Amino acid sequence: LIFHYFQFSCHIPRPTLDIFKFSPFSVLPGTRAQFSTMATLVAGINALWVLFFVCQPMTRIRAALVAFMAAGFVIAVLFFGKLMFLVPLDLWQLAFVIAAAVAIPFVLRLLSALERRILKTGM
Repeated sequence: LIFHYFQFSCHIPRPTLDIFKFSPFSVLPGTRAQFSTMATLVAGINALWVLFFVCQPMTRIRAALVAFMAAGFVIAVLFFGKLMFLVPLDLWQLAFVIAAAVAIPFVLRLLSALERRILKTGM
């Protein structure tokens, strides 16, 4: 019983770094629900881009798969948004999601090139 009391009463300081003080709320104003919606949209778009790159070289069946998955994502966002707890976004937040959607294929290609380079050199 004494150990149990000591375990919950002592304070152990945790080291903090300045990077943990950064908050997305300082860059784009919004609520946690809006940031959750942004993260959901960017993750879904990223998944579609990954599927597109994995389906290369594109065949009719693979193109149909990508098209049906993209259509499913759009339908889920438009008609089942409340089920996924999506909330309306401001103009700047929507612009951020669009910018991320445009940047994703370039980042994926960069990471793929870095992977090939690392595997080639044997690091």
